[in-house]
Amino acid sequence: MASVQNAIHWKLHSRSNPCLTFSLSRLAADKNFALLKENDTDLENLLLSDGHSPLQPGLEFRPVNLLQLIIEGHPFWQQM
Repeated sequence: MASVQNAIHWKLHSRSNPCLTFSLSRLAADKNFALLKENDTDLENLLLSDGHSPLQPGLEFRPVNLLQLIIEGHPFWQQM
């Protein structure tokens, strides 16, 4: 039970604000477009270079070592 509680309450230590601006304004659109142009219109590259932003792919998942303590006894753990 302690492992489940640890996984539930785990938080990423540091997150920065995303480089993209989420606002319905011309200023936000211009800023976001400039960022995309700086990255050769490669959104994946832009997001991957954004450090600990909430937009970083994979940050929505818990670390494997936290989950392993909970479900390592499952017969398909190795495939997961």
